[in-house]
Amino acid sequence: MFGVIVCPKCNRVRGIDLSIGRAVCPRCGHPIDIDRAKVYFRTESQRELVEAVRQKAREIAPSLDPAELEDWAIVKDGIDPPEQPERGISEDRVYEIARRLTADQGEFIREDLKRELGCGEDEVDGIVERTLSAGVIYEPRRGMYRTV
Repeated sequence: MFGVIVCPKCNRVRGIDLSIGRAVCPRCGHPIDIDRAKVYFRTESQRELVEAVRQKAREIAPSLDPAELEDWAIVKDGIDPPEQPERGISEDRVYEIARRLTADQGEFIREDLKRELGCGEDEVDGIVERTLSAGVIYEPRRGMYRTV
């Protein structure tokens, strides 16, 4: 089950997998206890989640223009236009590798992604940050990742 939450510290709207228990706001770093957070919308559909995040962001910050709104709200990647890939590494490839690693191992670390993608430390850091912010992966334990 997915849901829309808002960081209690910086008001960043976020789509999240409600089963993860806790998360860290990618904007301000504030820890969020998912079980105690107010959930503004619940769904099983990732498509519905994306639109619900946008709608909640518009409610909170109605003065933002559409381009700023897309940047201000964190939405699920894969439905919206993908961000610029690092050195030819497509977002679809990153997602497929992350999904396979989650299926094979349950959780994975940055080193697993780095090895699979054949990229450097700086590149994998950027990739992990973008996919965390987009809600494609989450961090159930520090340094361990899973796909949503």
